[in-house]
Amino acid sequence: MNFGIIGLGVMGSNHKRVYESTGNYVTDIFDPFLYKNQTIKNFINSCKKNNVKGISICNPSCLHVETSLKILTEYPECFLLVEKPISINSKDSLKLKKFNHKILVGHIERFNPAIINLLELIRSDFFGEIYCISTKRVNNVPSREPIKDVSTDLLVHDIEILNEIFGDNLSFKKILKKSSNNNSVIDYAHAFLEFGSTIAYCEAHWLSPIKERSLSFYCSKGFVHLDYYKQIIYSINKQGIKEEIFSCKPQEEPLVNEIQHFKNVILGKENPRVTVDSANKVMEVFCENF
Repeated sequence: MNFGIIGLGVMGSNHKRVYESTGNYVTDIFDPFLYKNQTIKNFINSCKKNNVKGISICNPSCLHVETSLKILTEYPECFLLVEKPISINSKDSLKLKKFNHKILVGHIERFNPAIINLLELIRSDFFGEIYCISTKRVNNVPSREPIKDVSTDLLVHDIEILNEIFGDNLSFKKILKKSSNNNSVIDYAHAFLEFGSTIAYCEAHWLSPIKERSLSFYCSKGFVHLDYYKQIIYSINKQGIKEEIFSCKPQEEPLVNEIQHFKNVILGKENPRVTVDSANKVMEVFCENF
């Protein structure tokens, strides 16, 4: 299958690597920083000529909506994989609602095997009632985005997972964002949320020398912890006995799973796992008006 990529930075390069390592072809690349004489119109025409089925949108988030609209208007047969966040403006991203079936939003943690397993267990009521849940997503590498805000770079991952767990049930939110250098770079953020009777706390920052990605919760069965990197889930019951619930061996690369899902969406075998609508709900959490 033939694919195109817009933006050949770190994420765009990763998309290219995975496409090609899984037997696909990247026939068209648009990146005005690398190829000075390119135009988006020529790129789209070339994609049509090469029968490109899907395009990865990996340019800055502030351009996602504009770029997606232009492609789907001029090449409506194409499907898009748009990197998260779908936009830095929740009102702007509403313009893409009519393309809900054509766009997969790249919230990559939804393709982490540990999260896939956890969601299945929660849906089957394996853990009983969840009382409180916390997430941690920290490192010391600031975003490569022009607008540096850790909440839209890292925190969005965890908000999307919580929305998937608890549904459209957000009843309270408080987002605190700060800059450690008192400049325009928002490098630490905390979210306090309430989903029905469940309290959630999310921590994200670029201040830690240690890279951590985790989700933990207390429930009627005891305590549960998920490690995104190790792709494991363990529980500790009320008697203090620890049990490994899930471990992915060998570990899987979530981007490989995401791109395989994208191919299935293009082939009509699956619906987008993360839609424009669900991505918009994530960004609405960061709006001032509740």
